[in-house]
Amino acid sequence: MQRFEIRVEPSPTEPLYYFVIVSKNGDVFARSVMYPTKQAVENRINLIKDNASTAKVVDLTTAEVH
Repeated sequence: MQRFEIRVEPSPTEPLYYFVIVSKNGDVFARSVMYPTKQAVENRINLIKDNASTAKVVDLTTAEVH
């Protein structure tokens, strides 16, 4: 089963939080940006979970390059 993992990066001032998405075989296939609070990470995960299934895929590789 895929999962979100919340992780923390130690910092000299304040810790920074981020999440990774881990595949069924244990590989990390996505990593978030850093967030200042654990609550911000949890909010972002919930936003992704709520919206990902209806998100459109836009293929920008088919656009002409000028």
